[in-house]
Amino acid sequence: MKRTTASILGLGALALVASPAFADDHDESKAVQTKVEFTELSLVDGSPDDGTCKTRYESGYTATDKGKNDAGQTKAVTDKGHDILITETDGTEGEGIYALTNSFEIVFPDSEQKDPVELQMFAAGLLGESPVVGVFSDGTCRGRITIHSK
Repeated sequence: MKRTTASILGLGALALVASPAFADDHDESKAVQTKVEFTELSLVDGSPDDGTCKTRYESGYTATDKGKNDAGQTKAVTDKGHDILITETDGTEGEGIYALTNSFEIVFPDSEQKDPVELQMFAAGLLGESPVVGVFSDGTCRGRITIHSK
């Protein structure tokens, strides 16, 4: 496995809004959309969901890349009204596979204070293919995540 800065930056965007980045016909001038699904939801300690996780994640969403902020971090919005910021990205790629870890800040559409929730994700996939699969935690909820390119 090898790790390259350019690839890791691409992997960061890939995690939520750019899994087509490894496809042969990827066109970076087009807005990238991905469908994000969450399953096997529970509280972070493994106990049954108290309703928080279902409210936050059960219906999933479609995310659209909205470019970068002034600090160079990738931004996205969803069809359900979430505002998302990719704050950290790291990963490896090689021999046709990749693994990555991302940190996100998500503002949920029903949040009265609009305070971001920090989410950690670890995922893996095959270069140029969909879906990307992995696990996530936001400090309250945890579960599995599947990201399909559109």
